This record gives sequence, C-alpha cells and structure tokens, in this order.
Amino acid sequence: MRQKVTISRRDFLKSTVAMPGIASIWGCRVVAAKPVKTKPNIILIMADDISAKEFPTYNIPNRTYGDGPCSTPVMERMKNKGVQFKHAWATPLCHPSRGMIMTGRYAHRTKWWSNGFSPAKGEKGYPLYDHHLTLGWIAKTAGYRTQFVGKWQLGGTPDGYAFDEYVSTPGRYAARSPVDKKANSQGKGKSSFYWNPGFGLRKHPDHPDSFGAKGLTFKTTWQDFAADIELKYIKNFMKRKHEKGEPFFVYWPAHMGHPNWDFENDRMGYPGVPQRDKDGKWTGRKTPAGINYHVQYLDYCLGELSKQTKVLGIDKNTIIIFTTDNATTEYGKGLKGAVKEHGPKVPIIVYGPGLVKALGEVDDLASLVDIAPTVAELTGAKLPDGYEFDGKSMMPFVSGRSSRHRDWLYSYNAEYQMVRTRNVCRDGLGFYWDTRGIVDQEQYRLIDEARPDPALRKDIELVKTILKKYPTAPLSGPMYERYMKMKATKRELWDRMREKILSRQEKEQGFKLLFDGKTMDQWRNYKSETIRPQWQIIDQAMVMTAKGGRDLITREKFGYFDLRLEYTIAEKGNSGIMFRVVEETEERNPWRLAPEYQLYDSFNVKVRGNRCAGALYGLIGAPNDLARKPGQWNQVRILLEPAGDNNARLRFWLNDKQTVDIIIDPAPDSQWSKLLESKKSEGHFAEDFFSAKTGPILLQDHGARVAFRNIRIRKLDDSAPPR
Repeated sequence: MRQKVTISRRDFLKSTVAMPGIASIWGCRVVAAKPVKTKPNIILIMADDISAKEFPTYNIPNRTYGDGPCSTPVMERMKNKGVQFKHAWATPLCHPSRGMIMTGRYAHRTKWWSNGFSPAKGEKGYPLYDHHLTLGWIAKTAGYRTQFVGKWQLGGTPDGYAFDEYVSTPGRYAARSPVDKKANSQGKGKSSFYWNPGFGLRKHPDHPDSFGAKGLTFKTTWQDFAADIELKYIKNFMKRKHEKGEPFFVYWPAHMGHPNWDFENDRMGYPGVPQRDKDGKWTGRKTPAGINYHVQYLDYCLGELSKQTKVLGIDKNTIIIFTTDNATTEYGKGLKGAVKEHGPKVPIIVYGPGLVKALGEVDDLASLVDIAPTVAELTGAKLPDGYEFDGKSMMPFVSGRSSRHRDWLYSYNAEYQMVRTRNVCRDGLGFYWDTRGIVDQEQYRLIDEARPDPALRKDIELVKTILKKYPTAPLSGPMYERYMKMKATKRELWDRMREKILSRQEKEQGFKLLFDGKTMDQWRNYKSETIRPQWQIIDQAMVMTAKGGRDLITREKFGYFDLRLEYTIAEKGNSGIMFRVVEETEERNPWRLAPEYQLYDSFNVKVRGNRCAGALYGLIGAPNDLARKPGQWNQVRILLEPAGDNNARLRFWLNDKQTVDIIIDPAPDSQWSKLLESKKSEGHFAEDFFSAKTGPILLQDHGARVAFRNIRIRKLDDSAPPR
C-alpha cells in the first residue's frame, strides 16, 4: 500500500489534549470513551525464538527437543476455547519482527529489514514512534493504561513508545546483569536474563525513585527467575488498573525461548526453569536444561495470567494473544529461515471468553502485522485520516463475524522475500512449494513453475502479485553498508572459528577442509562444471534445499583417505556419501560403480536390511539406533586405507560408533568377493564396482533436504599405517 501519512511524535503530542481519554491525531480529533469496564483488557505475550513446531498444540513432527517431556494444558485450553491459527508468520529474525508487531507495518515502510539493517540514530525512520503509530500510542490514545514488560530491543527511548510503566530486562534501557556471576572460566562477564537477571523499573507508583530519567535498577539473586519477576509486576499492574476501573494493555516480549549462557552447565543453551509441583508452587529445584521446559514454563505463565483475570472478575472482558518473534535458533532463525517456512512460521493463539469464539485450530492464515490493527479495533482507537496498516484486524474472524481472515502471508529478511498462500509457499530462495494437506513443511512438494499443477496456478499468480507489491530491501546506502559490515564482522568471527574446526592434531596429520563455510569452490555437480541453485550455503553448511540439486562431487580425486564430516537430514530422508566415484562412464547411477556410506532417517522409515544410517549401502548393515533424529547433526567418519597385498581396509563410524570394518580383498574366496558377487548376481552393482583406484567424493541428491558441514579430509598414501 502507498504510505499517505507519517506521524511525528512531536506533532502528535502538540495535537493531543492533555486530558485522560481525549486525544487528537493530526487534526483528527479523537474523543475516546471514558475508561469503563466494557472496554476489553488486552494482554499480548511474544516469546523469543520459538517455532510453531515446538508447541504440542500444533502437533508438528520433529521438535528440536525430540521426545523430551512437554505438556501445555493451558495453551491446549486456550486453543480449544479460542482460536489457534494453523499458519502464522513473523519474520525469520527478531528485529524486523518487533518492528512488524509494534507498528502493523512491513519493512518497506519501517525500514526494519533485518537485524542491523534499519535506520540508525539521526537517520530518517529512527526511532519508530516518530514516524509510525505504535502499540503503546494506539492503546493510550484510546484511554488505556499501558505497561511494557520484558525484552527491549527497539531503539529510541522508553517514553517514546507511550507505555505508562516499564519493567525491563537486560538491554539498553534496563539494568545490566549483576557482575557477581558464578565463578567459572567461561561464564565470567556474561549476562543472564533468566536466573539472577538485571532489572530496570520505570514509573512504578510504589517506587518513587523509578520516575527519574534513568528509572530504578535493582539486583536479584540466584533464586530469582526473570519470568516470575515479570509475572509479579504484570499481575500487580492488572490489579491496580482494575481497581481504578481503567482498561489496560500489557505488552510482554519475554525472553523465554532465547538461548542464554547456562551458568550451571557452563555453555550456551536453554537454562533450566523453576520446577513447580501440581499446585504451581516452586519446589526450590530447577528443571533440566532444554527449550521444551521453556515452552512448558510459558504455559505456566499463561495459566497464571488467566487465573488473575478470574480472580479480578475480568476473564469475560480480557483478550490474551500469544505468539513468538521468529523460529527456533537451531531450526530456522536467520538466513536458514529463507528455506520453505523455516524462519517465519510461529504460533498465534487468541483467547478471550465472551469476546473470542471457540473455533479451535483453524486452517487459516495470520501474521504479526495483524496485531497492531487488532489492538486498534479492540481499543476503539481512531487513526488519522489516510493512515494505513499493512495488516488487518483479526477480530472479525476470531469473533465469528467473518468466515475467512487472510488469503496470503508476506515476510522478509534483508533481500529475501517470502510469500505463502493457502496452497503454495514461495520461500526466500525463490522455490515454490505445494503445501496442500501437509502438516510438516519438510514434506512440502517442490513445484515445477514451468509445468505447475493447474489447481495451483491462481496461487502462484497471487504470490507473484504480492512480490510486485512490496519492494525489496535497498542494496546500497548507509543502512546496507552497516549491515554488510556487521555480516563481515560475523564472518571474521566464523573464520576464526573455522580455524578451530581442524584440531592441532588434525593439522599435524595433514587434514584439510573440503568446505570452508563460505564457498563451494571445491565442489561441482556430477558430470557438470557448475552447481545447481538448489545447493545453498546456509549457516556455514552446504544444504541441498530442494529436489533437483543433483549429486555434488569434489573437484579433487582421492584414493586412500580419512574423511570426517557432519550431516543432518530431513524426516524420512535418504542420502549418501560415495567415494572413488567414476564419471567417465555411460552408467547413470554412480552408486552402481562406487561404494556408498548410507545416510538415512532410521526413526521414521522402516529399516530394510543393510539400508540404514551408517551402513555400506547394499552390502553391510549397521545398528539402527546410532543416528540422531532428523534435524540434529550427526558425525561421520570414513577411513579407507592400504592393508597390504593390494588390499584395502574400509571402516565407517557414525557418532563415534564403528559400523563397518571389512578388508577389500579381490581374491575369489575372500569375504568381500563373496559378498559382492551375491549382489552383482542380483543386478544391483555393475561388474566393475569399486574398481577405480581414485575418484571424487560424492554427496548424493536423493530428493530429501540434507545438509553437510565441517567437511575435512586427509589423503593417505600406500605407506600410511592403519589407524
């Protein structure tokens, strides 16, 4: 949409009558109703870095935490008695998502394109509230009392966003975390936003010192958990405003779900949360570390807020909206989120007895950009003439007044654009996916744009229309230059990390990297000098993002070698690593001539004989309980070394467990020859199978998404001793 009006906070304030409940925006006098109980209260919670698939209410396979415990009875009740959107989008990163939810506008207006890719102080567009209506202003001008609790990450000053009270955890305008961290070598100097967090309090009536320019900061102890502190202040705010008969709006961008330094385990991760008994009382103990426990604790928090509305007697006049800002760190946050819906797919649940119809999970679409216009409708705020949101209010749909909410979703991260309709997803890499009837996006079917299913043509045309409607991020200018500099800095950090991929011992033994995390210069497609676009570098891994990428081989040939790498594979996926591959042949299938280390999802596909992860494909099986679940990284080692008398010894390892050990002996009566002849007689392998003395390493395209990283190899000569 064309932007018609921008809002200057200075002009906004000049035109606002300084009386509760009365405001004027750009000459459009808005008389808000006196605060009365009939105005619905609104609680908006946005968790941090958690994909929709992590929540049991979405019932999507292959959660990051696997089969770990995760029970969310409150969310289940909110879904069943409210509305859960089956398809909901944010952006793949926190910064643009926070700009989206705060304004109800996309980045072509806000210029919040990505983390580090937004206007800086002194540039046009900074801060948000000088140019756009924001959540706090929308609610406040409609006569609401407003509270901000949690993670800041907005730029500007807290007062600019028009919240009456602030309870902030570590950030620019919050208390810094205490310096007396637990004494361990890795944790010194690191901040904590879970246990023993720093807090800043502003404009709280019980704390006069909090009304100063910098607010009030206070210390906590290792018995204090951030979400519990935040809950305490939210419930206190709800009680005080209800007693005064004032409608309230609470915005709680929580830290829950974001990795933080785990001081007890001395590593980055998901620190344990307070363990609570059946009555909700803290036992004094912590849960194990894990994102699943964060999801469970969010459920507890939602339960506490719901209980508070009942205690106050406002449960029939309060709406709770729950969402997250982007995908799980290990799954789709950042550039890896450009693939399918990995990055933008988040939960959105709307709950409010008496205000929201009990629709349960609906096969409809919603976006973070819809939340600001939803708040505007709920509060009764009047917008300036010509002012436009990019989102649309969810209220007509969730209240039952409309049978349909959205036909498409749009998202972005820097120059990447993503669009989804009801049947098609166009990801940030430009691939189109058929989503019909599929719960798990890993199973989406790639669409041939030249010959699409006729039933999908309207969806594809709609996607192209949306892409034309919204301009991409500018790839020049100060914002872009800062962004690229930041990326370069991160790349330098990666380069230093990359040097550590090879241990000192590996360097001394002669290992080298076959993939440096930046380029695929050492690779090409099988029987080709180029690489198809389905092979992408995402988070320093080589990723076969879609079927049709074709097999990838090294430009260099290897005879005897020691190969080590990591891989992860999609659900029900199948792939392989071949070696001594032959190209100078009319044989179409390289596995008929070269041995293959099998990569396989042994969890969701029935293991068939010697076809499982870690097996020598078609010849020798492997234990089927060594591979990790789809989406998790596995360690592979292939060692092919001389064994005397023109023989070779071949060994495989999977996650440090040996799976194959056999002597490659061409003698007719050897174990190898007997095994191979039986398979040749079945027509499985060619007569000259494994006869090449050297050849490239091959990574197989078997149609499933598969990723490889930390690929290193050491050449062995004929005199190299077995290891």
